[in-house]
Amino acid sequence: MIVTQKKTLVLILVEPAGPINIGSVARLCENFKVDELRLVSPRCDYLGQESIKMAVRGLKILEKSKVYEDLNSALSDCSRIIATCGRKEHGEIPLNSNKDALLWALRSDREETIALVFGREDRGLSNEELLKANKVISLNTSEDYPSLNLSHAVAIVLHQFNQLN
Repeated sequence: MIVTQKKTLVLILVEPAGPINIGSVARLCENFKVDELRLVSPRCDYLGQESIKMAVRGLKILEKSKVYEDLNSALSDCSRIIATCGRKEHGEIPLNSNKDALLWALRSDREETIALVFGREDRGLSNEELLKANKVISLNTSEDYPSLNLSHAVAIVLHQFNQLN
């Protein structure tokens, strides 16, 4: 008999600037059973009225979200880290298929804290930040307009993760 160890799913937003996005992401955390929302140096009032309005039933997650000064601190207890990248040109950092990376995060016979890391709305994660991850994934979008709204990207990745879990 195989015993599945508990997996803790943490969603990390680096320097989020939009309270509507933060509230929407908190709602998504509730939709997809994310255990914890972490915010790295938020650039807005993440507990303001716009965030609260968008969070709806994710309000508890929003209120319990933890704020960190830097990404290293937010990742300190995470054992499997997947970062997202919207840029196709990011140097030598290999991109993994979403399915392979997400399955990798789930396949372990020990307790794990899995982090899904999303970057800034205007420029994503830096290469230095991407290098902190075990795996880097991207969403296939149109070359004519590849940029996704932060909360939309989170929804897609959480949906993919949930399908495999």
